[in-house]
Amino acid sequence: MVKVSGLILLPLYLKLMSQEEFGLYGYLFAMVGYLATLLNGGFYLVQSKLYFDYLPAKRGSILFTINIILISVLFVTIVVLIFFDIDKTFFELLFKHPFNYTIYRLPLLIGVFTTAYALMITQFFLASGLIKKLQLFNILRSVLIHTTVLVILYLMPNLESSYIRIAGTYYVELIITAIFLVFLYRSMTFSFDWAIAKKAVSLSLPITIYIIFSLVIFLIDRFYIERLGSMKDLAIYNLAWVLAGVIPFISNSIHSIWLPELLKETDLRIVWSKAHSMGLKLLLGFSIISIGILVLVKLLLVLLIINPKYEEVIPVLPIVLLGSMVLSIFQLVFNYLLSISRIHVLVYISFGVAIVGVFITRELVLKWGLYGAAVSMLLMNLGLLIPSILCSIYFYKRQNLIYSHENRN
Repeated sequence: MVKVSGLILLPLYLKLMSQEEFGLYGYLFAMVGYLATLLNGGFYLVQSKLYFDYLPAKRGSILFTINIILISVLFVTIVVLIFFDIDKTFFELLFKHPFNYTIYRLPLLIGVFTTAYALMITQFFLASGLIKKLQLFNILRSVLIHTTVLVILYLMPNLESSYIRIAGTYYVELIITAIFLVFLYRSMTFSFDWAIAKKAVSLSLPITIYIIFSLVIFLIDRFYIERLGSMKDLAIYNLAWVLAGVIPFISNSIHSIWLPELLKETDLRIVWSKAHSMGLKLLLGFSIISIGILVLVKLLLVLLIINPKYEEVIPVLPIVLLGSMVLSIFQLVFNYLLSISRIHVLVYISFGVAIVGVFITRELVLKWGLYGAAVSMLLMNLGLLIPSILCSIYFYKRQNLIYSHENRN
């Protein structure tokens, strides 16, 4: 419900923001999310995995060790980015249309840092069973961010609306995240464990490499739309992703709650059974949701609740919805491979998909515009999913043979 609140308020945002500003905001918001995940280095996943791999007496030290590493990495990275203007060069390279990065610089960097740490807090609450605190964390973020942004957009219509949304979102989130960090801090044992650090880094490295390639995979469609199209095209594509965002929002919530339970399980045959069952449920549930979204959006356009200038979203939306469903199932396979410590296979898969995707996406966007970007996104997500499933089946069958051999002995 917290995640879907952004969709409920979508008509208000579309009225208070121009198409160009809405497109710019969506592109920047997506970049912050992926960059935050990259700089996090997968430590939010490593934190959950090691939390269950060690005895409870070690958990305080695990939290302290991993978070010291993460803070050090984030601090050094952000200082280097600012000192050498690497962040400025990076963002300006991603834009063909005029974009004043200077005014966005501080809220964007704060957004990357805050989002990276919000992942740690969320996974800590889930792993430790502090669900009430997680609910409060999410509700406060949603209510205070939307309230702050909408009030400023309404009272100051002459300000750049994309900047208001970016700054309002990440300044408020910084305050809330800082407050809730206290709970993580209080659960730490202030003892740095080099053995845990070594294991955490070894688990983090393949995840980080995978995230680098996934950054290309998940942003290349928007990159080529901005580069080869217009900000209006970017706004329509962003709207399709916001509407289809119900699927990843629900999926992320389900996977976040389900992952700690998966990591607790030691019998890999049970892990496989749970993953298979969850996959079928997700496919059925998201198929029903997708049909509902298509009908609802068409109705909102007819009733003029959504401005008719966004009508071009209709032919693109079904493909984006399907791509979101594929991505949700891939996330399930990702979690399965993480639970059996086989995440390294995704490095090779994502590398191949990223290389092919760079060339295919450009050609499809040139040929079919927004439709081509959506098709390319779907193909890349399938390129991640299908080989990952085949690898999972291979590991499962191999493990079954080991179990059978042990039982015979």
